[in-house]
Amino acid sequence: MNDDSKKADAEFLVREFDIAPMRAAVVVTDDEAQADRIGAAIAEEQSSHDHLSNRPVPEKGKDPEHEEDGVEDLEKPVDHRDSAAT
Repeated sequence: MNDDSKKADAEFLVREFDIAPMRAAVVVTDDEAQADRIGAAIAEEQSSHDHLSNRPVPEKGKDPEHEEDGVEDLEKPVDHRDSAAT
């Protein structure tokens, strides 16, 4: 099979099964160089179709209602006692 038919097979795996482009390329061909070409081409096409790529990203602190608190709330307290193993 040529690159075009294998690329179509890899695109199908990416689209229908949400497989990463490089992994899909490896699945459809045993040739490592061909897999690199196919995976890179699919990844490039995906990045060119990103409909959010030109949208602005909100700056930190601009929306206090949705700002995430510090991670210290999620941290486990430290127990300073000696362990039974020592």
